[in-house]
Amino acid sequence: MKTIYGLYAGYITTLDFDFAHKYGFTAGGDATYNSGFVGSISADYLSSETGSYLIAGFTAGYQFSSIFAVYAGGGLGSEFTMDSSEFITWKVNGGLRVQGNRFFTRLDVSYNPVIGVSLGAGLGVFWNK
Repeated sequence: MKTIYGLYAGYITTLDFDFAHKYGFTAGGDATYNSGFVGSISADYLSSETGSYLIAGFTAGYQFSSIFAVYAGGGLGSEFTMDSSEFITWKVNGGLRVQGNRFFTRLDVSYNPVIGVSLGAGLGVFWNK
């Protein structure tokens, strides 16, 4: 098994599905190494009534079959507009990556103080598989 790399993009929403006031987008890169270790980096844009934030995220996990990988991680970020007193923000997250031949999806559950508990889903493609 060789090291494979992929790119993904997705949408983030809250558990109450408040699309008008709390939402986000994510984009990042995934890597699966020969040992089964998986890692990713991401950039999340989050928007709520309190402002707009950009969070850099990192995850690590393990691919336990040819289809499924689990991961956990977190990130730090800051406010775009700098209008509120909460300039710095953070997140913790975990999820499942399900992959086919060249495509994969990421299903993510996270918590951050900007929009609270949130769900994310993204689609990605491996370019060297």
